Amino acid sequence: MDLIEKLHAENLKCAADYLKKESELIDRLQNFDNKKGYRYYDCTSLFQYAVKLLKLSDHKAYELISIARKAKEVPELKTAIQKGTLNTSQARRIVSVITPQNQAQWIEQAAILPQRELEKKIVEIKPKEAVKDRMTYIVPTRLKLECGISEELMKEIERVKDLVSQRNGRPASLEDALQAMTSLYLEKNDPVEKAKRCLPQKSLSSRREPALTDKRTAIPAPIRHEIFSRDRGQCTFKDSKGKRCENRKWIDLHHKIAVSDGGAHTVENIVTLCREHHHKHHEMIL
Repeated sequence: MDLIEKLHAENLKCAADYLKKESELIDRLQNFDNKKGYRYYDCTSLFQYAVKLLKLSDHKAYELISIARKAKEVPELKTAIQKGTLNTSQARRIVSVITPQNQAQWIEQAAILPQRELEKKIVEIKPKEAVKDRMTYIVPTRLKLECGISEELMKEIERVKDLVSQRNGRPASLEDALQAMTSLYLEKNDPVEKAKRCLPQKSLSSRREPALTDKRTAIPAPIRHEIFSRDRGQCTFKDSKGKRCENRKWIDLHHKIAVSDGGAHTVENIVTLCREHHHKHHEMIL
């Protein structure tokens, strides 16, 4: 019995230390985020930094960052964790609903209510919280998709299923409808797909626009198409190990020689950068 009690005491100490370290990490992530420190380590987001360099799981990184950012608006949330009133799991659940005006109410409920009861109260206010967006592999080449959608969107998807069924001459599945919708959207909006359609057989790389020094104008469509075709709509920044940034959203076209310095709208003078690496360049961090 003495051994069991000793082990229990050690467990209590480890648990207390763990909770304290989590609280400290939230505070450090908050400060690091304020200074955009992740940019110094070839990361485009605090989440990527937490997973890539701090070796946190996706779930834990998302949980701690959500709390750290909400705590800027509601400092009492972080204080409740530091005092031991809430653990990080409880705090994460109320991030979507807590405000400076209702903080006392939600911190109290998160502390005393069972998880299911707390989630019910959150869903009453934020129905979208009932289902989290999630994709899970079921076999190496197929995934299960979970998400919440509105009734209006559901009706539109059902209409797409009807149209796809009519076109194919057989009942369409939800996957068939999603495939049709995404294919059409990408065809209409993906700059890489537009480049495939619009680029002539002969390369435009030799085409040059005159240098612009007095007035900024839009990059001509043919030049944009070739840049997107060349870079595949992906950030071209490479880290110290030569690994290319994987970002394909929040993309900017960056002039190596600025237009104000006489740089021209040419394929050679323009590269694709994600928003973070674009900012990083202009802040002279690179």
